[in-house]
Amino acid sequence: MLVFFLLFVPLFVLILLGVNMLVATNNPDSAKMAPYECGMPPASDARHKFQISFFLVAILFLVFDLEILFLYPLVVSLYYISSFGFWIAMVFILLLTVGFIAELASGALDYAK
Repeated sequence: MLVFFLLFVPLFVLILLGVNMLVATNNPDSAKMAPYECGMPPASDARHKFQISFFLVAILFLVFDLEILFLYPLVVSLYYISSFGFWIAMVFILLLTVGFIAELASGALDYAK
């Protein structure tokens, strides 16, 4: 069954992509690149540049959100793990705490500057 899915699914996807490339029409038009559909020309550029701090916060959010993914199994199996597993979990939480303190110390979340 696994071999079937490993062979069939990629082959099916490639067939669908090929059919799409053969059947789809390509009509480039400047109206399709316009940012608004209200009929008025834009007063300014619709694509604003973001400050690098927004991207930094997004990356930090992903890192600290993924740590929750690693902490869920710990909470579920906390009754069954040995003391070695407990101390490994404490080291993980300590590393997260140190990372968060370093993040605050570097001013990554300070928007006032």
